[in-house]
Amino acid sequence: IKSGYSESKNVRDVLSYLSDLKEARSKGIDILKQRDIRIQALKKEREAQAAKKEKQKIAYAKKYPYYAVLSCEANGSHANIAACFSGGQYGADTDFTLNGKIYKAYNINQVGRENSEGLAFDLTNDFSVVAQNANDFLILKLVITNRLTDKIVYQKEVGQYGVIRISD
Repeated sequence: IKSGYSESKNVRDVLSYLSDLKEARSKGIDILKQRDIRIQALKKEREAQAAKKEKQKIAYAKKYPYYAVLSCEANGSHANIAACFSGGQYGADTDFTLNGKIYKAYNINQVGRENSEGLAFDLTNDFSVVAQNANDFLILKLVITNRLTDKIVYQKEVGQYGVIRISD
């Protein structure tokens, strides 16, 4: 505190002080100058990591410019994606088709990752999606979002035996 290094008595700050003190003595410089050098180096490292992450995001977005979320909803909340493709005891099962590949209710999770929002998956520039709802009371919903702008480019909801069909 007397050196003007910091007003904090936090253990992490005290350890940083001791580390900077040791480094400053070995270099023969003032501890405040050593602190500033360390902080500047950390800032540059964080900026470089952020730039690298942004570059990776842009590269990924070139390959997969869209992401989609397919949900099976009751009262506006996702239930279970397989429920919209299982006809139950008396109805017919339906399929989900992505880029010509057909998925059944039992293997639809191979398309992407299911979370509380629905089944999330990436889409290339050239894609086709066909989904038919088999459930008599759940709503099948598809939302496609541009990865870079985060804007919804397509959204559709259908009830029993309704079909969602889109291709780009």
